[in-house]
Amino acid sequence: MGASMHGLAHGAEGPESGFIAYAVGFLLTTGFLHCSGVAAGLAAKRYKPAKETAMSTTVGLLLSAVGAYLYSQL
Repeated sequence: MGASMHGLAHGAEGPESGFIAYAVGFLLTTGFLHCSGVAAGLAAKRYKPAKETAMSTTVGLLLSAVGAYLYSQL
């Protein structure tokens, strides 16, 4: 339900003219972001030793800090 409402919000933000180009660009960008995330996850899994948790913890903390900073800018 939430995903469909999120998509509806993006559709409502689209331009009146050239909506098809907007939608195609949006879909291509979303696909690229998803593929990039999968590739980054697979690369991290491949190059990270199985028992290495310090790297995962550090990366998680850094990403959380960046997310908190971005949220504070709203």
